[in-house]
Amino acid sequence: MPLDIKAALICDLAREEKTGKFILVGVYTGDIIFLNKPALFAPVFWVEVATFIKDANMEIESKIDVPGKRKPLVFTATTSVERQDKALLVVGTKPFEITEEGTLRLSMRPKGARRWTEVIAKAVRFAESSPPAS
Repeated sequence: MPLDIKAALICDLAREEKTGKFILVGVYTGDIIFLNKPALFAPVFWVEVATFIKDANMEIESKIDVPGKRKPLVFTATTSVERQDKALLVVGTKPFEITEEGTLRLSMRPKGARRWTEVIAKAVRFAESSPPAS
């Protein structure tokens, strides 16, 4: 069964407070723009997923398609589902290099599932290049 994504953001840092609130720093609301080429990038993906289970762990496989890379970055994370209606996945990555403009795309699926669900996609560009044509 594909994931039911309710919300997704890409940011530079996500920190959870003692009260359960999150502080998100450097949220990318439009294109991801880098000043230097190549660029090192270590995004954090903040993803809210609808669930039908409670008090369980959910294993999620994540795939990041990076412009200019033939192979995506693939990894598995486990999240605790505390409410029956939703789970929050905060996925941090190790720094990786971006050498080309294109689309950065995060896809997810429950571990063992065949089909990926696209979670969020953002255009990546370098400051010295012109904005994409409309």
